[in-house]
Amino acid sequence: MFEKKTSHSREVLELIDKEFPDEVFDTIISRTVRFSESTVAGVPVTAYASSSTGSASYRRLARELIARGGAKSVAELVCREQMNYLEILQR
Repeated sequence: MFEKKTSHSREVLELIDKEFPDEVFDTIISRTVRFSESTVAGVPVTAYASSSTGSASYRRLARELIARGGAKSVAELVCREQMNYLEILQR
């Protein structure tokens, strides 16, 4: 989750966007207290606080994932990128 209050989170997000411009989702899941509360309650945040910012972000991410071809195509892309990264590290 993204913590917009810390410069480290903002710097990491900027680096990821720069390195993987076509692979990074537009949706950002920002940390909220509702995530912690829903974890303690043992309920998904989308059920615990369905109108919260976090729930809305997860629904937006799901729509974005579907629009990109679903989880399988995204998982394949992630695996390909990880393999490319490992190749770079081995050089």
